[in-house]
Amino acid sequence: MRISKRLKTIADLIEEPTLVDVGCDHALLDIYCVKEKHLTCIASDCNRNACKIACSNIQKYGLENEIQVYQTDGTKNIPMTEDSTLVISGMGTSTILHILKESKILPNQIILQSNNHLEELRRYLVQIGYYMEKEEIVKEKNIFNIILSCKKGIVSYDKLDYEIGPMIRKKRLEEKKDYLLFLIQNEKKILDSLKENQKDYSIHKQKLEQYKNELT
Repeated sequence: MRISKRLKTIADLIEEPTLVDVGCDHALLDIYCVKEKHLTCIASDCNRNACKIACSNIQKYGLENEIQVYQTDGTKNIPMTEDSTLVISGMGTSTILHILKESKILPNQIILQSNNHLEELRRYLVQIGYYMEKEEIVKEKNIFNIILSCKKGIVSYDKLDYEIGPMIRKKRLEEKKDYLLFLIQNEKKILDSLKENQKDYSIHKQKLEQYKNELT
């Protein structure tokens, strides 16, 4: 079964025998994980039509006994245990934070892929007792997807770790160069939109220089 590079990267990071896939869309990740990794999966989505398509895809592959589908908000009413991997991908950080804050139990491994505000997401994860075990950069259709695999534990990070990603900073230059250039280009655009006497100008000017230094 073929899935996108983003979903394949997420699947490769899953370590626990049970996957809880929140915002499952069409359940393609779940189907792949059952067929290729022999996992038990719980797929959930708040959208009724998404759940209907997910169920149709699951039936197509004859995996009704291996994948449960829940139409619910986040992890509400889902029988998730600590020995699961929680995946939340393809959403914004505000939605991800809402799901995490409303979850009664959070498992040992959480895999997240947010479309924005990664610094805020990393800071919250550290606040609730998680660290970034792995961070993967996946570029699809000219869009950078940053995938975080987080485990329970206490680790100290500095400001740049939160902004760029502690594990991304440890990658070889050839692995992270394009992403760093993307961050640099974004900072240049922000600076172009600001006047030198504006409050945020010096902040973004400093960020730009720090990102450039990461290339050396």
